[in-house]
Amino acid sequence: MQIDHIAIAKLESSEANVRRIGRERGLRELADSIAAHGLIASLTVRKAKRGKYEVVAGSRRLAALKILVEDGTFEADVAIPCRVLAKENASEISLAENEVRQAMHVADAVSAYAALIEQGVSVEAIAQRFGQAVTTVRRNLKLAALSPRLLDELRSDAMTVAQAQALAVSDDHAAQDAAWFEGTGHWQREPRALRHRLTEEQETGGSTLARFVGIEAYEAAGGHVTRDLFAEDADAALMDRALLATLAEAKLAEEAERVQAEGWKWAEARSDTDGIWRMKRLSQVLRMTDEHAAEENRLAEAYEQREAMLMEQGGEDAVADDDEIGRLSDRLEELQATRYGYDPAEMALAGCVVTLGYGGEVTVHRGFVCKEDEAALAALQVEPAGEAGASVTRLPASVSEKDATGYSAALVEDLTAERTAALRVALGHNPTIALVALLHPLVLQLFDHTRYSYGRQHSAVEVRGERKQLELAGGERSEAKAHREWAAVIEGWGYRVPGDPGEVWPWLMEQTEMELHSLLAVCVAANLNAVVAKHDRSPTRLENADQIARALDFDMTPWFEADERFLKRLNRRQIVLAIEDAGVDKATFDRISVKKKAEAVTLAAEALQGRGWLPKPLRLSPEDGGDVDLPVTVRRALDDDTTAPAGDVPEAES
Repeated sequence: MQIDHIAIAKLESSEANVRRIGRERGLRELADSIAAHGLIASLTVRKAKRGKYEVVAGSRRLAALKILVEDGTFEADVAIPCRVLAKENASEISLAENEVRQAMHVADAVSAYAALIEQGVSVEAIAQRFGQAVTTVRRNLKLAALSPRLLDELRSDAMTVAQAQALAVSDDHAAQDAAWFEGTGHWQREPRALRHRLTEEQETGGSTLARFVGIEAYEAAGGHVTRDLFAEDADAALMDRALLATLAEAKLAEEAERVQAEGWKWAEARSDTDGIWRMKRLSQVLRMTDEHAAEENRLAEAYEQREAMLMEQGGEDAVADDDEIGRLSDRLEELQATRYGYDPAEMALAGCVVTLGYGGEVTVHRGFVCKEDEAALAALQVEPAGEAGASVTRLPASVSEKDATGYSAALVEDLTAERTAALRVALGHNPTIALVALLHPLVLQLFDHTRYSYGRQHSAVEVRGERKQLELAGGERSEAKAHREWAAVIEGWGYRVPGDPGEVWPWLMEQTEMELHSLLAVCVAANLNAVVAKHDRSPTRLENADQIARALDFDMTPWFEADERFLKRLNRRQIVLAIEDAGVDKATFDRISVKKKAEAVTLAAEALQGRGWLPKPLRLSPEDGGDVDLPVTVRRALDDDTTAPAGDVPEAES
C-alpha cells in the first residue's frame, strides 16, 4: 500500500465505506480541529473513474475537508495524504478501521483539556480549535478538576460520567471524596444523591425560598451563587442561606402589611404554619345579592349552552380554544370569588398568617382568632334569630378560600378521580388510617355530630358497603397509573374472596387478624370519594379527604405526569400558566408561550417531564387543617404498625 498526496477536488465518498450511521454528526467540530491541527490521520482510497479516487475509510474527514473548502479555509487543490489500496477488499479495510478504533476515555480527554490550559491556551482558543462550545470546554475542565482519587475511579470505570458530573458541583476535594467513598450504597451513589449531599448545607435555586426571593434579587443583595455547569439554574447553589432567609422575611413582611390593610386586626409573616391550626378560625358569610345571583345564573346557562354546542362541533379542543368560553369562565370565577366574605366587625378581632406555599408563591391564611379575642368574638356573634329562626350561612374558611383552577368541570372531575384512585391505593396499604377513616362517618352518624351551622359534616369514606365507581368525564386518562394500580388491588383480592355470597362469612371467619385488617383497608378505600364532581362538591367531604391524605403523608407526585393527554385538555393560556407555575426556565417559557396550541402541548410536555409538577386539583390544599388529631392509642398503633407504612405507594415509573 502506497502513500500519495491527492487534491481534495479529486476525492469522493465510496459506497464501500461501512459507516452509515452518524456520518453527519459533529462535522463542524471535526472541520475546526483539522483547520487548527491539520489532518492527523490519512485517508484510505482506491482508484475510481475519470481520475477520481473513492475514500474507503475516512468519509467524515473528507466531508469536513469539503466544509473547509466551502468556507474558504482550504483551496480545492490542496493535496491530502492518502493510502491507495491495490487489490485489498475495500469494505474489509473500512470495517477494520472503524471496528478496531476506540474512542479516548473521558478521563484522558478531560485531562488533556486541563493540560492545554496549563500550557497557557485559553478556554476560548480550545473551543475554537476543537470546534466545541465554550460551555463544553468548561464542563470538561470541571471534570478534570475532580480529586485525583475520583479521577482514578473514573479511569477504572468504577464511576459513570453522570456521577462524576454530580461530584463536580463542589470544588472541595475532601468533600468530593467523602461523598463518594463514604456512601457505598447503590442509592447513595445515584447522581442526585451525590449532588444533594454536597449541597445540603446550601439552598438550591429551585427551593421554595429561592423561587420566592429570586436568584437575581439574591445576587443584587450581595449573595454568592455557585452554578452547576452540568445542570439548570434550579440546581444552582445559593451559598448564603441566612441572607436568603432575611430577604424572604422582608418580602413576606411587606405582603403581611398589604393583607392587614384589608381590615384585619393583625397579620403575621411566618416561614411555617406550625400551631396556627389549633386556633379558632372565622367562617365566611354569604354576601351574594339578588343581582349577583341573577348574573351568575345567566352566565352559567350561557356557558353550558356554548359548551354543549362546541362539544358537538369539535370536542374538548374546541371548548378549550374558544375565547367566549374563556370570557364566561373568567367572569363566573370573579362572581364566585365574591360570593362569600368575612364580616368586617369580625375581621377587626382576627388576623392572618402570610407564608410560602407550593412552588414559592405567597399563601395567605385568613381569619385566625387569638385566645384573648375569643370572648369578644363570641359576644359579637350572638345575633338574634330571624322570623324563621334562620342563621347566617357560613362556609368553613379552609374550603371557601381554595383557589379556582380555571379548568373545565370535566377535567377537574377526571383529575380528582385519578387522585382518588391513588389515594385509595395508599389507604388500602394502611389498615390503621383506614380504621380511623371508617370510624369517622360511623361516629358522626351515631352521635349526630354537626360541625357547622349550615349543615351536617360529610365524610370522604361513604360507608354503604359499596365500591364507589370512578367514572371519567373525559375518558382520556382512564389508563392512568393510579387507575391501573387501584384496579390491580381490587383484582388481587377478587381472586381470594369467594364468588358465592353464602361462602363469604365462613371464609372471613377463617382469615387471620392481619388479613382481616388488610381487607378492611381495601374495603374502606373502595368507598373513599375525593372526586370534585360537577354537581357534587361537598366542602366537608373534600376537606375530610385532605385530612386522610395528610394522615397518610400522601404525595400525588409519583402518580401523575403532565403529559400530552392532560395538556391537550387545556387552552393555551392554561398551558402557559402551567409551565410558569412549574418554574420552567425563561428561555423555554418564552419559546412555548408564542407557539400554537398543538406545538405548545408537545413542548410543554417535554419541559414538564420529570419536574413533579401537579395541577392545583391534585395538590393538597395548604389552607386545610394541619396535622390530624388522632387518639393516643391510634398514634401508638401507627408507630407500631408493620403491615405497611403510611403512604406506602409504588415508586414512580421511570
